[in-house]
Amino acid sequence: MSIRLRTSRFGIAVLALALAACDEKRPAPRTHHHHAPSVNPIDRMLRSAVNAPRQEGVAIVLLVDVSGSMGETVADAQGRPQQKIIIAKRCALDLIGKAEQYAAKNPERTIRLAVFEFSARDRQPSCRPVVGMGAPKRTPAEPAISRMAANGGTPIGDAMCEAKLALDATGLTRQHMMVVTDGENTHGFSPGDVAHVMLQRLPEDRRPALYFIAFDVASAKFKEVRDAGAILEGASNEAQLSQQFDSILTGRILVEAPPK
Repeated sequence: MSIRLRTSRFGIAVLALALAACDEKRPAPRTHHHHAPSVNPIDRMLRSAVNAPRQEGVAIVLLVDVSGSMGETVADAQGRPQQKIIIAKRCALDLIGKAEQYAAKNPERTIRLAVFEFSARDRQPSCRPVVGMGAPKRTPAEPAISRMAANGGTPIGDAMCEAKLALDATGLTRQHMMVVTDGENTHGFSPGDVAHVMLQRLPEDRRPALYFIAFDVASAKFKEVRDAGAILEGASNEAQLSQQFDSILTGRILVEAPPK
């Protein structure tokens, strides 16, 4: 074999190694397994609100943050350290139970309730149904609620869009969305932007009442949500979270008290 040929082959081998090294250094394309809608979720929310038929009744969606930080602890009802996710699950079940009791005592009223969890996780949507929209029933909801676990990022705004779609799908005239989160938005649309669309851009009769509970996080971090027209509350332990849930459900939603 000639020296020129050996040199040529050596040069090709060096070039191949250099290209492979460049490929290793080149950033991998970003993937967003947690949420990949074909249409902007805010646009989907707007279209759904405009097109949905309407009938008298109350629809409630509870959005529960299940991001990784919900595995941290705060004081439970007895003052002992307890994971925030466990406290949130207890409060969610209490909420369902109280709504069920109210519905039983007021059969002439249509009450529908759903629970969604939200977090950014690979190969999963940002917002996932835990208890499907329907008449509130605590006992059937318990197994699904118990499986909720803390893991992932915090896609608050995207979850709010999905919750609005679920509310619109009921066709009920009185819509209520409760959001409990312990951290700032880390993925997708900001909750302030979504709240602005919901409460300022939608036709007035299509706007949900939005209740936002900052759990073990400064409520000031959600100033834009409040400025858009949401009810913003804070809770730092189980007693306070339970009180907020009860106050919103019985003091505002079920008696149809207007937001102040």
